[in-house]
Amino acid sequence: MKIIIGKGIRIEKIDKLLLWYYDRTFDNFMNYIGKKYSRLIIKNISNQVINGYSRKIAICNCSCGLENKEIRLDGILEGAVKSCGCYSTEVKKQKKKAPNPILDLRKRLLNSAKVRANKNNLKFNITIDDIIIPSKCPAIDIKIFKAGKEATYNSPALDKIIPSKGYVKGNVEVISHRGNNLKTNMNIDEITKLVKYLRKMKLKGYDV
Repeated sequence: MKIIIGKGIRIEKIDKLLLWYYDRTFDNFMNYIGKKYSRLIIKNISNQVINGYSRKIAICNCSCGLENKEIRLDGILEGAVKSCGCYSTEVKKQKKKAPNPILDLRKRLLNSAKVRANKNNLKFNITIDDIIIPSKCPAIDIKIFKAGKEATYNSPALDKIIPSKGYVKGNVEVISHRGNNLKTNMNIDEITKLVKYLRKMKLKGYDV
């Protein structure tokens, strides 16, 4: 059975009680016309059948400029729908536009270490949580920062404290690129001798 009721809405299999309820309540919903809910202004309300159920549909204008957007009225009144869809789109764009340079740098250090570990057959079980970038190099006490694409003395580098152990938990630390190069190219005995020599030259008046 198909019945056409007052507002031109087609309702299937509806009895007289539902018709009476519709007539009594539809005018109450009309009170929402002209009101603003978040970004939406309700311009009109209609009754539509969706999946066999009668639903109140609000015809809305959105503050973004979109007009005559059909949205379920209950979603608007419950606060679940705040716009024509522009709000959620803006939120997604803001999340994409909110860069986290420190996190990105930590990820690059992690990925580079993984590549080196695979290439050199080293153990690898660290995660992003094991990579903490300090403000100063713990090895030579210079500032750590990334400037440009090329590595500089101050660029962060992931050091293997004991190289033979590989990139495993407890065996990695972020130091400066300069400090890492010195540590890689010299052992502790050579560094000690070099410091002794430089101090000797200093005492002789050389600006070293």
